[in-house]
Amino acid sequence: MKWVGPPLYFQRAEIKAKVACAAVATRADMNIPHQGAAEVVQWMLSYGRRNSCMREFGAEMCRRIIAAGIPIWRGFCFVSTLHPEVSAAAYIFNRDAATAMRVVAGHDLSNSPEFIESPIAEVRRT
Repeated sequence: MKWVGPPLYFQRAEIKAKVACAAVATRADMNIPHQGAAEVVQWMLSYGRRNSCMREFGAEMCRRIIAAGIPIWRGFCFVSTLHPEVSAAAYIFNRDAATAMRVVAGHDLSNSPEFIESPIAEVRRT
């Protein structure tokens, strides 16, 4: 089974540029409370955690993040499975789409060069 869906991985140069931009924020900036973010976290811990449909949960969480004034364009939620043919399921939220898109990956994905060099693989390694 092959990865189905749009290209999910950024080029390395783009990733380095984003990391460099993110590094500009100082530790003091990160400690300033953000009321909108606090409300999103409160929703996640109360009502959101009761939603057993990952697609609905992710889409609603991303909508709430945007409503809180945090500018995101895409959200990605990746969950490993115990399925014999499907290694993982992912939902991709795009700001311009009405709902999140579901994509699945076979067990061969983790050995593919596209995945090994991706930001997702780096997150899983760390």
